[in-house]
Amino acid sequence: EYMGHFLSVYFFSFFLRWLWLPLCHQLEKTKQAPVTTRGFALAAGDVRRCYDEWAATYEADLSDALGFQTTRCAAAAATFLADRKRVTVLDAGCGTGLLSELLPRGPTWTLHGMDLSEAMLSQIRSCRPQSYCSLKCHSMDDIRWPYSSNSMDVIICNSVMVYLKNSHGVVSEFHRIVKSGGHLIIMLRHDDIPIHLPYFQALVSNGKLRLLAKTADAPLYTNGVVKADCPHFNIYTFQKC
Repeated sequence: EYMGHFLSVYFFSFFLRWLWLPLCHQLEKTKQAPVTTRGFALAAGDVRRCYDEWAATYEADLSDALGFQTTRCAAAAATFLADRKRVTVLDAGCGTGLLSELLPRGPTWTLHGMDLSEAMLSQIRSCRPQSYCSLKCHSMDDIRWPYSSNSMDVIICNSVMVYLKNSHGVVSEFHRIVKSGGHLIIMLRHDDIPIHLPYFQALVSNGKLRLLAKTADAPLYTNGVVKADCPHFNIYTFQKC
């Protein structure tokens, strides 16, 4: 009886110390985290709800306060398209549409946007009403996307893959929708690369994609207190064979 009581106390103490208290601590940190660090805590959270709530201050929080630089880098990766007269682009996970202001596009470019957050899309309609010729509210994890096969010259996906679960389906949709000879410009955080990159590499190995470029390692943020330990990223440019 004494041994049974001792084991009960021991296992309860173990549960409290190593499981329950750390979980409570992490939940409290997430609840109290400033809006500018929400992106780090969303991997298993309600992404749509968070970005709906965040939409009004999203650009100020990330671009202005923290120096979030992946959007500018993704636009820079598309500069080789600047001299093309007609280009149809899908901004997959377009958010508030900041990319539309940075792309080196000509007057005959056609830009389409897709995002899972209706509030983010509303920001585009309010602040950048002329930037996109169409906007669709759709989660990239929900296959099939509302675009025809071989309909886009370029698909740009910036800072979205970190939240996606259906890697195989998402990469297959990239390949289905982009035209033959078209380009994929994909931003991957270093902690995403083992999850998502193998699906792109499989298409490269099968002769369906060609890797054209990969940017140097860079931190997500250039300002703020998270600079020292924030994730790094690369931008990959593929061409459909």
